Amino acid sequence: MKTGNMLWERIKKFSHQDLFLVITIIGLLPAIYDFSLFALFGFSQSNFGDLDPEKVSFLQKLHFRSLWLFPLGLYLAVRYRRPDRFIGLLPYVFSFAVFIILQYDLLPENSGFLFTIFYFACYKLAFFYMVEEGNLRSLPMVVGLMVVWILLDVYHFFLFLTYTALVKLIYLAIVQNFAIFKNTRVKKNFSLFGKSVLYWSPLLLFIIPSAIFSNKIHKKAVDGIYANTFVETTDSINRFKRVQFEKDLKISVDKEVDSLKVSINAAMDSVKVESEEMSVALPNKAGKTFYKVVPDELGKVIPGLMKEECTFPNIFCYFENGVKGEMDKSYKKSRKRGHKNLVKEVRDLTQSKNDSIQALANNTKQLVETRLEDVKTGLRKTIQGVFDLNLFINLLLDILFGFVIVKSFMYVFSRVAFSQEASNYISLLENEEGMNSGTLKKFENQYTIPISSNQDFFVSRSYEPSGRAPKFSIPQWNKAFIGRIFTGNYAMNHIKMDQADTSVYFRAMGGKEFVEWELAEDEEVIFNFKNFVGMSANIKISAVISMRLTSLLLGRIIFTTAKGPGKLVLMTTGKPIISDERKAEASVAVSRILAWQRNTRFQVESEVNLVDVFMSGIYLKKQPSDLILIDADVKGKAKSGIVKFIKNFLMPI
Repeated sequence: MKTGNMLWERIKKFSHQDLFLVITIIGLLPAIYDFSLFALFGFSQSNFGDLDPEKVSFLQKLHFRSLWLFPLGLYLAVRYRRPDRFIGLLPYVFSFAVFIILQYDLLPENSGFLFTIFYFACYKLAFFYMVEEGNLRSLPMVVGLMVVWILLDVYHFFLFLTYTALVKLIYLAIVQNFAIFKNTRVKKNFSLFGKSVLYWSPLLLFIIPSAIFSNKIHKKAVDGIYANTFVETTDSINRFKRVQFEKDLKISVDKEVDSLKVSINAAMDSVKVESEEMSVALPNKAGKTFYKVVPDELGKVIPGLMKEECTFPNIFCYFENGVKGEMDKSYKKSRKRGHKNLVKEVRDLTQSKNDSIQALANNTKQLVETRLEDVKTGLRKTIQGVFDLNLFINLLLDILFGFVIVKSFMYVFSRVAFSQEASNYISLLENEEGMNSGTLKKFENQYTIPISSNQDFFVSRSYEPSGRAPKFSIPQWNKAFIGRIFTGNYAMNHIKMDQADTSVYFRAMGGKEFVEWELAEDEEVIFNFKNFVGMSANIKISAVISMRLTSLLLGRIIFTTAKGPGKLVLMTTGKPIISDERKAEASVAVSRILAWQRNTRFQVESEVNLVDVFMSGIYLKKQPSDLILIDADVKGKAKSGIVKFIKNFLMPI
């Protein structure tokens, strides 16, 4: 109930800026639909003249229906004196141009290239405006994603989300690191860049083969579609492009349906209706003829889509059969819909006219041919869906691949830059000003929440402390949800100590120990939910995305913060080291640092050479006055190697 009230309060605070960002996202729908928004250079992968009428109709609807929002967007730009918002309205300008051009046929000859440039400028600039102004975790983005899902499909939803996240990260990397490069000599920046390229270059042994392999897999999948269906190409060089595939599919499906029409004509010519009750006999005969000519399974139309016998180890076979099964369902629905519409139309025909039996039979034959359009539409959607699924996976992998390249190079660059001089320090965020300091306490293997505390606590559901039955709760539902979901801490147990009749006891197993960080007013601490035990109710948690070079060496780009006042309880794997101990002044491996103050500055110690950049980790040393929690050095898997290096880029949580 409390979570619902919080959501309602957020909706009531939906500002004019939130509304304008939703309008901008809706304006981007045509470029999302034809995949051009995700293209490297932004040029459209579709053209109105090259598309079938159904796709043209839908694309035009996206352009023209969104124009209803243009006056509202214009009002929000003028009313609040925000001229920059006109950038977010550029897609509407393009849609209006498309409307006028199609309405009056105004597009001059040989102007297609200029029109494409105009398309590129409008949609890319509006998208960059949305990225700069918006937030991935904001309500406008959630609303926009739901609109994409409802009006388009889940493929476009995931592509848009992934692509936007990547561009947002690149934008943050530029903005957050601008001051660092600005304060460094240009000559030194070139020197650091050159060394970074040298040390990063071994990753090309992974990047180049992966890119070649991905491209070959994509082309092999498209070749498989051509080989296993009746689709024939008219341009073997461009057969892997979406526009060319749509042309080939249209021609091939038309040819296939034409062969069905020949069978329909032969079957209907043999139909002789002698009964006076034509309203019953003719519709039934037409329906039976339709079902007889149009196969009842997709595999009978396209042999390559027949399900195969699968053996247990062959997981891919079961997956392919599942996809084929869904395609067959789609085909059967279109076949059933065509049959239903045909019977109804023929029945209406016999009841509304007094034509001769032969004339009615001829009209019925024409209706049967018309209803084959349902089958044609179903076939095209089914085969196009397979191609689009392959394109979707390929684009998604390209986007993730780009993310790996960018983040890996930035990591190497930051390691080179901050390991050169002892005077260089790294920090999580821009704010390096002083803040209030709380206290750290160790409790060995038992932690107690005393009955006298009269304080609410939220506890990880992974623990079952003595003294209080669990009470399901989702505190701060919109905060740090990625880290909480990945570690199983999105939902927590709510402990109300003012209603408890005894203290609550936690007991750790083995050598694990509890540490309590009592945060002062406005003190912020970075921690990981993997070590989370519980927190007092007044602690405010949040997630921070940092692409700064000074924070990449900490191993992640998404960090969880806890803001005081309040108590944060964490668990270590062994005997911990806290700030007031002498051992805390020594340098330590990044993986052993469990929590630290948001403004803590670390000095970097690492070997910088072609081998150690990949095979050895880095050590960090805090400043004397900063608070920190260090875990024990527990023996486990080797904490070095290229596999772990790559994994950190793919999973930046």
